Amino acid sequence: MSIVSHLVQALKLHIQSLPEKDAQTARDVLRQGVREILMSEQIASVMASLPPPAIVMPAADEIVVAKDAIVERVPALSPQMLQSVLGLSTPVEVYTDGACSCNPGPGGWSAVFVPTEGQEPQVLSGFKAQTTNNEMEITAILNVVEAASPGQHIQLYTDSALCIGWLSLGWKRKEPVNAALCAQIDAIVSQKSLTMTYVKVKGHSGNRYNEMCDQIAVEARLRGVAS
Repeated sequence: MSIVSHLVQALKLHIQSLPEKDAQTARDVLRQGVREILMSEQIASVMASLPPPAIVMPAADEIVVAKDAIVERVPALSPQMLQSVLGLSTPVEVYTDGACSCNPGPGGWSAVFVPTEGQEPQVLSGFKAQTTNNEMEITAILNVVEAASPGQHIQLYTDSALCIGWLSLGWKRKEPVNAALCAQIDAIVSQKSLTMTYVKVKGHSGNRYNEMCDQIAVEARLRGVAS
């Protein structure tokens, strides 16, 4: 029996044995089972690239069933198959940036969606006549979640430590404008059931998409000023 068949079979078993409201626990059991037997670097690296799920701790016998279905077979599982069987979508990778002249002053923001092979990057950008650099950084992220489809996993790269702190680390949002934007992002992420993973990148360090974002944000600001 194939690895996919084993995992699906185990998942069905749990779904059938649990009340409807607890069906999600079946998926959590499989996640937990996979984590319990992560012995190879190959699978460890795969799991490290996935979003951290909220684990509902299953009963010990349920973990054993999940383990029995996948133990010694996980190393043969490709990253794509693992994501599919465990119900984890492949993340949409996007870079964001903001630019502001004088700070405060006229500013621009941008978002670049990393394309699949053979495709061109999707770009979003905008302008505001009177703003700050931080407002443009967070505005770029707001536009990404507004454009996202429900249920997507967004892996977002930004060179703004403040944005990451506000949105994922519980940092206090002191400035009213930025706090309001963060609240909008929180609401949309919740409404659309998005999974957000924030990654800090170093600005102006040669990262292709970070540099592209910076250029687009500056161009958006310049176009806005000229219009």
